[in-house]
Amino acid sequence: MDTTQLPIVPISERSRVIAAASANDAAGHYAASLALIGRALTATPDDPELLLARASTLFAWRRCREARDCCLRAEALGLRSTALYLHLGWSCFGMGNFDEAEASMRKATAIEPGAWQAHFNLAVVLQAQKRLDEAAANYECALEGHPADFDCHIGLGECRLGQDDPVAAEAQFSNAIAVNDQRATAWTHLGMALGRECRYRESIEILVHADLLEEEKGEDAGSFINLAIGLAEDGRWEEADALYQTRLPRRPSVEGHYAYALSLLTAGRFMEGWHHYEFRWLTESLPSSRLDFRRPTWAGQDLRGKTILLHVEQGFGDFIQFVRYIPLVRELGATVVLRVPRVMKHLAHGFSAVDRVLARDEPLPEFDFHIYLLSLPRVFGTDLASIPADIPYLRAEPERVERWAKRLGAHDALRVGLAWAGSPQHPNDRYRSMALESLAPLWGLAGVRFVSLQKGPAVAEVDALPTELDFVNLGPELEDFCDTAAVISELDLVLCVDTAVAHLAGALGKPVWLM
Repeated sequence: MDTTQLPIVPISERSRVIAAASANDAAGHYAASLALIGRALTATPDDPELLLARASTLFAWRRCREARDCCLRAEALGLRSTALYLHLGWSCFGMGNFDEAEASMRKATAIEPGAWQAHFNLAVVLQAQKRLDEAAANYECALEGHPADFDCHIGLGECRLGQDDPVAAEAQFSNAIAVNDQRATAWTHLGMALGRECRYRESIEILVHADLLEEEKGEDAGSFINLAIGLAEDGRWEEADALYQTRLPRRPSVEGHYAYALSLLTAGRFMEGWHHYEFRWLTESLPSSRLDFRRPTWAGQDLRGKTILLHVEQGFGDFIQFVRYIPLVRELGATVVLRVPRVMKHLAHGFSAVDRVLARDEPLPEFDFHIYLLSLPRVFGTDLASIPADIPYLRAEPERVERWAKRLGAHDALRVGLAWAGSPQHPNDRYRSMALESLAPLWGLAGVRFVSLQKGPAVAEVDALPTELDFVNLGPELEDFCDTAAVISELDLVLCVDTAVAHLAGALGKPVWLM
């Protein structure tokens, strides 16, 4: 078609069409909006402003790929505007293309460096990429231009929480409340920040208010989930349970069912908890790690003569804790193939009832069923009375045990292993790790030799110990969990915080005191 022969839509007419389309979008009449713009584009198919209006409607209708295509066409026709790049950025964001979304948002900020909306939108994209420092800086830029923006304060507060600065987060959520105290989401976030500050009673009071406000206004802020979590952490199990039971049927959510699972499991209501725990696969952190096999998931089918592939899905501690189910699987007549991170492959050979161990990067054999380790308790119907407890279920390598026994020397004192800190990257590390100096009251005990199993940055704390203390710092010498298992097998007791060391000692049948 020779578009040069088509009539030109006057600017006034174009403005009228765009305004009418915008009104239709606001009312949710997207088809009518597209029809209106489509008629105008028939006359001028290369009008970039009309293409941008079409992109806006498509994005509002959540047709992100089509919206992106319209934006790119408008750009190819010469349009360069903040609005174009914001729409393009959001369309890419909606497709999960964060890199392209970021590039578009940065073009918007370059065109109008002082435009607070551009900085806000860029901050949202950066926050989704977990680049919290950069996101926070852009939220702050946006607030300089628009200090009373509710969403900016919420976003910046979320960044501060992610940066483990709940006090700064509290300030931002309080600012959001000052802008609009009728939004439950601000009160919910404030309650979360107070909980992170260990101000539990205040947190619960705020979350109760948020929940009442949410019910009154019909807002969906998930307040009851955070309230239930707070109640459970405060030991008010019955109140938390009642909240889950009354609200989840009305407002089901992945986060709610997952939180309920953790609450049920913590309360020892395993049979219910394991079923809700399957919601973990829909949470933000796990879907990408769930594997797509052309084989059925095992849910109790006959395993006689079958091969089953068992997957490790979470941390080292969970892996060590849940391999205790493997003998039960094998007793059903299955050949058991265990698939683990390569760093755990050597240790996995020491677990009983495993027929074959594979690293994640190795080719898969033929198998009939597969299942993740943490789903096994649900299939076996585990309750408090039926937790597999055939201890030990891990054997340390004899040659390593012999080597480390020589390193430990004469067994002329009570050997106590120590691990006082977990990984600093763990999201809840602040609730489990401690300073080595906190154990100073133990140093005066006679007849005790302390053996450090500690790895990571916390090892440096050993330098401050009294020189006369009977303390063997083995942590830096331990190359892997096989070494750690060999050392633990030569100890009398392990004293540690909540890390994989506790599960390793338990699997070896060694007494463990958990701090």
